[in-house]
Amino acid sequence: MKFLNIEYHPGFIVYRNGPGPVWVCPHTGPAIEVSTSRDQWSDTIASQCWLKMGGTLIISTMPRKQMYGTDYNREQPSKSSSLNVWSDFVMDENKVKLYKYRNEYAWTSFNGVDHYNRQKIYNDFWRTVQRSGNIIVFAHSLFTRIKNFPSVMDFITYQGRGVKKELIDTIVKKTNENYEDFFKHMSKHYKNGIIHEHGRVVGRIKEIFSEFDMDKMKVEFKKNVQNDLIVIKKYADKKVYNRLEKNFNEKNYIAAIKSALRKDNVRPHITVESIFKGQKALKMKNHLFKKNSIVMEVETSNFFGYWYPKQASNIIMDILNDIVSIDKYRKMGTKQMDILNFMKKGELSGAKKISGK
Repeated sequence: MKFLNIEYHPGFIVYRNGPGPVWVCPHTGPAIEVSTSRDQWSDTIASQCWLKMGGTLIISTMPRKQMYGTDYNREQPSKSSSLNVWSDFVMDENKVKLYKYRNEYAWTSFNGVDHYNRQKIYNDFWRTVQRSGNIIVFAHSLFTRIKNFPSVMDFITYQGRGVKKELIDTIVKKTNENYEDFFKHMSKHYKNGIIHEHGRVVGRIKEIFSEFDMDKMKVEFKKNVQNDLIVIKKYADKKVYNRLEKNFNEKNYIAAIKSALRKDNVRPHITVESIFKGQKALKMKNHLFKKNSIVMEVETSNFFGYWYPKQASNIIMDILNDIVSIDKYRKMGTKQMDILNFMKKGELSGAKKISGK
């Protein structure tokens, strides 16, 4: 650690450790009501990067759920919008309306003062992010479920506005090769983690809808299971999947997940925008996409973040170092095609191979 300065803001904390990247964790506040409402372990991974590379670490202390706090990764609502939906959130009956609102807006308010207070915190958060530096990494978490398989870490470029997608594609490809032995080592444990997580998923759905029935599931629960089925169909044995398609129930669902994970040649790896594209979080970041800036998002599997936080942080730092190196080459006048060729030949500072032991 170079030196430490701490700033306590309403809704978030800022830790400064000398010059370096800005590590931002927008969803690390309390998990009120639902255990999955925070990005578990994203702060652990980001803080390890921050301790090694320096810079600024911004940690949210606000609940993510719009009724209890603020989702910094959504657009701020108008006063009338935030007030009008408060009763809907209290009643919690119009699931479709609430789902659409949560996908777009950062909070709901019980009166005008509450709206103003949340707005002030929200604007202070984004103003602090912008002023803290021009290399910004947003740290989030992925659920360890089949719909995200086989990605254990997904990088988002914000449609190429934060980082050139072609460059990060090349870097990630090389990093996957360098960490191949480690991913092989963790593969079995990761797949077991997915099966265990789906035990929780099934239990949660039965708790809310009384039974595990696709017709009874609502909004995001149904959408998530449908996304599970897309990946299951891709990897599971055809007979097993057909059985699930003809008779959707808990037993066939879990059996199909196990079948999809049985292929040894499909192992966990790093991806680029295979899970998320970052569309829902673009508006509030528009002021960050400036010339000579690097802005990206990293979604790390909960399993990976809990069991292997050191390796996860090493991967992020390796990839960020390569991006910064490429940016320096670009400023020196090196053509993009030449940079890509350097990367493919391993002539830039890539990740070191590790065994995972």
